[in-house]
Amino acid sequence: MIHCTVNKTKAFVSGAVSIFFGIFGIFYFIHAMWTETIVFLSFFLIFGLVFRENASVLTIDRQNITLSFLGRQRRQMAWHDVKELGLINEFIRKHRNAGKGHRYIYLSSYEMTDSQRLTMVMRWPPKDILYAEYQERLLEFIMTLYDKELKTCNIDTEF
Repeated sequence: MIHCTVNKTKAFVSGAVSIFFGIFGIFYFIHAMWTETIVFLSFFLIFGLVFRENASVLTIDRQNITLSFLGRQRRQMAWHDVKELGLINEFIRKHRNAGKGHRYIYLSSYEMTDSQRLTMVMRWPPKDILYAEYQERLLEFIMTLYDKELKTCNIDTEF
């Protein structure tokens, strides 16, 4: 069994920003500044949702892949439902900008064409696919459980 955070960097940044807006939202509420309260608490909620998405934990074992937040299961997929395992880079390269963007490992319940994968990258993050930031040990563990081909999109041959 292996546990990994979806994206630690984005979780840290969005969590810090959310706390910042929450503190100022409470400050403005205490001082009866209603417009500022609404604005700052709205941003607190938006960044809180971004934090929840990126601080979620992907747990992979021999039976299931589970996405949870604060110990509460959000989504689950059995291995027999996984139709595609892939590696993507969320940064769309216009030139040869190697090394930019985050690489992610994704597990999908349906197979995709190359154009569907590229569309998924352009609309990142996907809502119906389980994913986590690329880690070599995570990919090696998944490959021991998944016996089909690894698909790639927007990835250099070296990773």
